[in-house]
Formats: sequence, C-alpha cells, structure tokens
Amino acid sequence: MPATRPTSSLIQVYGTDRCKETESVIRELNRENIAFEYVDVQLDLVAAQWIKSLTDGILVTPVLDLYGEILIQPSKSKLYLVLRASEIPLAE
Repeated sequence: MPATRPTSSLIQVYGTDRCKETESVIRELNRENIAFEYVDVQLDLVAAQWIKSLTDGILVTPVLDLYGEILIQPSKSKLYLVLRASEIPLAE
C-alpha cells in the first residue's frame, strides 16, 4: 500500500526546478490563477519517498495532489479534466 501524505486545502505540485513538465503544470495553474503549494522533491526527501511509493520506486515528476486525487505526470488535457471536475473556477 502506498504511503500517504497529509493534504491541505491547497493543490500540491511535486516536482523539480529543472523539470519542463513541472514548469508547464505550474504555468497552467498560474494562468488559471489557481493557488497551489510547490514541493521541490530534490529538497524534500519525504516527498520524494512518497512519490517513489506511488511509482514502483522511480522518482517521476510532476505529481499533483488535487484535493486527494493524485495525478502522475498528467497531460494538459487530464489536468484540465480534473480541475473542471473539482469545480475549481477556471479562466475562460
């Protein structure tokens, strides 16, 4: 069973500063003016271990926790699908 991390009311983005996919997710969330918490898994070893517990021991990024729904390397379309389903207001 995967380890669990406590979640808050914010969206958590787990990534690294050198990850293009992480940058893309952050850019989309900022564009939509959606609050999130960024966790650099190169600095937060507990977060890195948690991600590895979800991905058969491989550290992949980005990983998002959207109010308890975990997305591993989501495509842009998957990100927006989940955001819309969560009823977070999006820019038009």
